[in-house]
This record gives sequence, C-alpha cells and structure tokens, in this order.
Amino acid sequence: MIKKQIANTLVMIFGGTGNLTKRKLIPALYYLFEKKILKDILIVCVARQPLNKEQFIDALKIQEFIPDAIEEELNSFKRSIHYLSFDLTSEKHEDFAKAISRLKEQHKTENELFYLAIPPSVFKPAIDVIGSKIPKGKGWRRIIFEKPFGHDLASARAIDEEIGNAFQEEDIYRMDHYLGKELVQNILVLRFANSIFEQVWNSKFIDHVQIIIAEKTGVGTRSGFYDNTGALRDMVQNHILQILSLIAMEQPKSMGAEDIRDEKMKVIKSLVPLKADELVIGQYDSGIVDGREVPSYREELNVNKNSETETYVALKSHINNERWKGVPFYIRTGKRLKEHYADVNLVLKDVYCKSFSQEKVCLPLPNILNIRIQPDEGIAIHFNAKTPGYGVKLRTVAMDFCHKCEFGFNTIEAYEKLLFEVMLGDNTSFARRDNIEANWEYIDPILDIIKNKKKNFPNYKAGSFGPEEANRLLLKDGRSWIEKKVKT
Repeated sequence: MIKKQIANTLVMIFGGTGNLTKRKLIPALYYLFEKKILKDILIVCVARQPLNKEQFIDALKIQEFIPDAIEEELNSFKRSIHYLSFDLTSEKHEDFAKAISRLKEQHKTENELFYLAIPPSVFKPAIDVIGSKIPKGKGWRRIIFEKPFGHDLASARAIDEEIGNAFQEEDIYRMDHYLGKELVQNILVLRFANSIFEQVWNSKFIDHVQIIIAEKTGVGTRSGFYDNTGALRDMVQNHILQILSLIAMEQPKSMGAEDIRDEKMKVIKSLVPLKADELVIGQYDSGIVDGREVPSYREELNVNKNSETETYVALKSHINNERWKGVPFYIRTGKRLKEHYADVNLVLKDVYCKSFSQEKVCLPLPNILNIRIQPDEGIAIHFNAKTPGYGVKLRTVAMDFCHKCEFGFNTIEAYEKLLFEVMLGDNTSFARRDNIEANWEYIDPILDIIKNKKKNFPNYKAGSFGPEEANRLLLKDGRSWIEKKVKT
C-alpha cells in the first residue's frame, strides 16, 4: 500500500448497526488509522436504533473483529467514532443536520466520504439528506454503495439517477469487494507485465476458460434478500463479469482508471447473447457438507417453501472479437457445493495427443494456467512431465506461486485497500455506470430464460458440485469441469 496520509476526513456510514459495518468497515478503518494513513478522522455511524455512543461502541464488538488491535491505538480510534440515531424515512432532518454540522466543526473536517451500507430502497432519502442538509466541506466529497447494483437494468438506471443528482460520476464508487482481492488485482500484472503469458492469451493457444466461485455455505441470514435475488444476480452480474472482463480485456493505453475501465467495457459489450441451451440452473437439496447434515434451500429459515430461486448457475459465454473467437468461457457458481473456492482456469489447446499418445482414444493432459483467487491465493502452471523409469509416461505437474508463502499472511484485506483507494480518488477497482448498465443488458435476457425454464427443483445434493446437467454442458463440447480439493 502506498504510504500517503489522509487527514481531516468525515466518514459517514448509513447502516451503522449492520453486519457490514461491524465486520468489514470498522476493522478496515481501524487498520488505516493504526498505520497512520488516517489522521484526524471523524467516523459517524447512522442507524435507527436509540443508542448512545458507549452502547454503540459496545455493540460493534470491535475486539471480536479486530483481535490483534493495539490497545492504545484502539482507544484512540474509538474516540473518533460517533453514533447518531436517525430514521431516514422520517421528516425530522433539521436536528440531524445540526448534529452533523457541530461534529464537523469540532473536528475541523474538510473531506467527506459517505457509505451507503443500507438497502437500495432507502438510497433516495439518504441522498436527499446528504445533498440538501449536510453542508459541503472545503475538500472532496465522495460516496460508496454496495452491490447489488439494482435488480435489473431499469432499477440500476434509477439508482444511478438518484445518486447522480447529488454526485458527479467520478465521485461515485460502486463497491465490489472482489475487485480488492490480491489475485484479482494481479490479473492485469500477470497478463501485461509478463510476455510469456500475454503471447498465448488468445484463441490461437487457449481452448477455453473456466471461472468458478464455489461456496459451501447456504443462504444463512441472507434468505430474505437471496430468495428475491438468486445466484445469477448475486454473483454473475457483478463478481464474475468483473473477473471475466479483466481476463478478456485488451491491453489498455495506460494503467489509468479510465483506460482500464474503457477496455473492460468493450469486453462486456462484445458478449454474445446467451442461448437457452447454454444455461443450467439449480437449487440445493439437503445433504452432507463437511460431515454435517444440512437442510435443503426450501427448508432454510424465511425461504418460501415452494421457492423457484436458483442457488446455482452454470453458463457458456462467448466474446465476439478477434482475440477470443471460438473460445468459450464456462462460468459456474453455487451454494452448498463440495468445496469453497474461487478460481480462473485458462485451458490451453492440446498438443499431447499428437506426439505422445499411442492409443486410439486419446485422453488429453491439457496445460492449464490456474489463478486461485481464494482461499489459497496463488497462480499455478500445470504442464506435462516424464515420470522416472523406462519408456515415456507422462504425468501432470505444477509450478506454483503461493501468494502467502511469498508475501506472508498479513496481506491487506479488500475493504481496507478499497477504502484507501476511494480516499485517494482512484476509481480503478470500481465499476463505472456504463459498465454496470452494460452488465445488466447482458444479464436481463438471461433472467427471462430462467423465468421460462422448466424448474425441477431441488436438483442437486448439498455437498456435490451441482446438478448433473452442468457436467453435460461441457461434455457435449468434449470438455469437463476442473474440480479441485482446497488445501486445508
């Protein structure tokens, strides 16, 4: 991380009592404070609960989420935290505005960062309060909001309009924490700083690409949100399309934010509309995960007992440009799967069969460039080598770059890194409005396919790798999913 000090800054978090604030935002701000990156910071958390400052700080359970906190630094950090009880849907804005003005004056803040850790349904009143009731400081004023970036194209545009009424596009930061992960940020370096990879990063050498985000967990406490969302909206529209665009983009003119985001945008615009037979959906049944019996999706708390929400999606995408002509991108994501990991695999075209197979039926041993996003972050090249002994017998081996082995375990968390980038005014790791809307233009027709698709749910066991139909999606192309067991 670049050592630059951010001073005299108000950070206002709407949704101050939520899990995101406790688990991610407060810890990220603490580490920036501890490293002396933040100076004279004012953190104001806003929520409806009637709490005083001491009660609120106790409710944050800071020691639980920052177990390695230095006591002296933590006590100093706590003094910068304030809490205001306020209902955004009420009309009593004046007292709230006065309280903010007093705090800003006491702390002599100049810059302002607003974080909407709240449902999109209350974005508008929050924006109204920010725009009309909180006087702008002398410095910059920026806003962050989390995915989901709408429910479809129309709602995404409505959110963009609401926030755009009070902020310029360059001051709007759409938070997708996947873009802060080290191995996601390493994709551009891997490609454009290493000629050995960039030379083969095209349809001449690559047979296909697989992107997977597999989760062992079920819906947990998110059932109310998830049952109205599903896997396609929750994972593909944002995380996976962002990863795909980084993998597939052309080399930008520079590593500046706008040049990178321009190239990502071109990828999304080049995606070929999906056909119905290129999509598989699923919903998990009861099963065994990590030796423990788990319920089916429909048996989860607060889930509709006849729910037709998909908890699994697999699809075959194509990019209509010269670099990727004829190269399918296979995507899959799901809940209650056998393993928990996020990977990208670039599978190179086979050369093994031509020279080394004497069999009538050749079982290829493909070369694979494997990018492990989580949990055992790293990059591996899988290639063929001769096993010792008489004759020529091949075995796949790996050259493996282990990120934690090289750089240690104390790498920066995604939220810490991304919050710092916002304060620097660096948009590189954040999606632009036109990019989000282009994503929805691709996703909306797929939502229509899902709506009209016959659903035989549940159709995969918890603890499996998903429905059998997902395997057939690749088998009909003479390919198969790359499955792995995560290192423990």
